[in-house]
Amino acid sequence: MKKCIALLLCLILALGSAVSFAESAEKTTIGTISINGAFTLKCALPEGYRIQPLKVNQDQVVAIVTAEDPMKPMMQLSVAFDELYAEVDRMNDLTDEQLEVLERTFTDVDPTIEITYGDTGWGTRVMMVRQSGENQLNYVDFLSVYKGYFVEFVLLPSKNAEDKTLTDEQIRMCVDFLTELDFIPVGETETVTEGTDSEVIDTETEDAASEPN
Repeated sequence: MKKCIALLLCLILALGSAVSFAESAEKTTIGTISINGAFTLKCALPEGYRIQPLKVNQDQVVAIVTAEDPMKPMMQLSVAFDELYAEVDRMNDLTDEQLEVLERTFTDVDPTIEITYGDTGWGTRVMMVRQSGENQLNYVDFLSVYKGYFVEFVLLPSKNAEDKTLTDEQIRMCVDFLTELDFIPVGETETVTEGTDSEVIDTETEDAASEPN
């Protein structure tokens, strides 16, 4: 998880560009993962944004999301399989003790961070790790779990922005991105958008459910 932040810090220094959110009409394919089930990842990009895959292999996809406006924040997505969580369908299934273990992976590195929890539009629990303050690098790290994969989305302000404060609107943008992130089982042909709860519908199946489980 910490690798995602470290890589993003390097990229923000190199690129200095950023992102804002507005849902696209069509979703963009990011890549395919194939451990613990094969899934093609698709996302709804904010208007005026692009996504650049940095690493795509069978157990991990890493991509950076940047905008044309260099003043807006940038984000990085990491989806990585962890065999210790292979039986975990969603973060909602973790116990309080298991969540505390994940929290310590952050607090052991930086005890000053703030950890809260929220949900995607489909009810998937998301851990939100925030760092802010004078002489500190502002960031929000969103972490969830789906089908044994850690889904991590890191938001950082642009180095070009005069005000480095991350706003509630930008945080909402990231939650919306995660809501619209689809895991589409390879071989299926049609999906209902459900974020990290994405339910796939066979085009030949009648009266398929349109709501998440």
